[in-house]
Amino acid sequence: MSGADDEQLIDFAIAEQRILVTVDLDFGEIHYLSRRGQFGVIVVRVRPATVEKITSALASFLKSVERSLAPQTGGGDYILYHC
Repeated sequence: MSGADDEQLIDFAIAEQRILVTVDLDFGEIHYLSRRGQFGVIVVRVRPATVEKITSALASFLKSVERSLAPQTGGGDYILYHC
């Protein structure tokens, strides 16, 4: 959705029941201040914000979530794309 503004991205995430992954701190503010509970957002803070560092941070995060949820859900599958 290259070129989409913030509201279009949020509307898409809500309609598709997706989680936004971003390095833009504004999404965290939008999420908590105006549309909390309607969509999910993961704000990745790594420096420098390269594809490799973001992908690594997300993979680590998802593994930790999977470990913490495994006793309750039996684990889960995650597909981590990078373009």
